[in-house]
Amino acid sequence: DNGNWAEARKILTELKEMDPEYRDVARLQESIPALKTLDDQFKAGEKAFAAGNWQEAIDQYQALQQADLTFRFEEVRARLYESHLALGRAVLVEDGKNSEAVSEAIHQFSEALKQDPIDYKAQQERELAEMYLTALNSDDTDEVIELLEVIYSENPDYAGTTAVELFYATLLERGDSSLVVNDTEAAIADYRAAVRLPVEDTSLAQEKLIELAESTSP
Repeated sequence: DNGNWAEARKILTELKEMDPEYRDVARLQESIPALKTLDDQFKAGEKAFAAGNWQEAIDQYQALQQADLTFRFEEVRARLYESHLALGRAVLVEDGKNSEAVSEAIHQFSEALKQDPIDYKAQQERELAEMYLTALNSDDTDEVIELLEVIYSENPDYAGTTAVELFYATLLERGDSSLVVNDTEAAIADYRAAVRLPVEDTSLAQEKLIELAESTSP
């Protein structure tokens, strides 16, 4: 804090008065303002990090690295890793239906990996986000369902409720397509899978199963 920096200046001034030839005093005196600036910037980053303001935290820590890469190196690196990871996840929850937002999340996970290239969490997050982006952009219901099954098995709450809702809707879509070609068994399998998903309203899938049961009963 400010008191510590003032005390450091006082001690160095006393040393210089005691021994004007002491070679490191002048250099250390000159370094104090710069170190205080770096410390203030680190504290600003910590404040943003504690508040969950991930982009602001990233901006502060990156500016700190650019000013002096060696200043609290491990702490800054760890904070950047966590901030990029948290920002990527937040983007998915806030706007998980938007392909551009998912691409931004992938970018954030990649930035996290730059801070810790072998970290499993960041690698997994990027892989899931890449699969999710493919699912969002695909017109092939089989591909979409296959990808979303993997994502759901890894994280049922992926992208908030957006991924599981897309999973539910796509199962219904494929079930309806199966009925068009009279593949009742496949349709029932998809509707049953949809009913089991933890979405807010599964009534449409239930209704379709009831209709099929009534139409196929003797």
